[in-house]
Amino acid sequence: MEEFIFRLTLGILGAIAAVVVSKLWEMWQYKKGDLTGIWEENIYDSSNNILKKDRVELKHNYFTKKVLGKVKREFPKEEDYKEWEFQGIVRGNMLFILYWSTDLSTNSGSYGTIQLNQINESKLTGFYIRPISKGKNDKVSNSMKKVVLDWSRIK
Repeated sequence: MEEFIFRLTLGILGAIAAVVVSKLWEMWQYKKGDLTGIWEENIYDSSNNILKKDRVELKHNYFTKKVLGKVKREFPKEEDYKEWEFQGIVRGNMLFILYWSTDLSTNSGSYGTIQLNQINESKLTGFYIRPISKGKNDKVSNSMKKVVLDWSRIK
């Protein structure tokens, strides 16, 4: 019986160690990514004036080229409750992202795609596309809205 308990304990400790090492390895990969950091997102209107500002926390996996992160609205102040999560991938100097609202009760229907071109290590430019639905019941029309934006590295 003692040997059974010893082996069981060793097995449990081994499983815990494997999970911890795996998580530490993943965290290290995301810290090493070139794009990992804090970014400021500027969203522009059709006249190229800044319409909105967001804070982007980006994690970039150096080996898999995957990215993930969070976006928090900072301006206009009355929209500072809005937050999004995203996942994407880097291909060459392009960043492709899917984003969605973290709280559907306050920001429902806010999801779409982002495409960014890396200009240098601290500047990305591109656009996001999100669906727009108009109408009610069986007379709903759907379209897509394209909005210009850029990201500048803060740290």
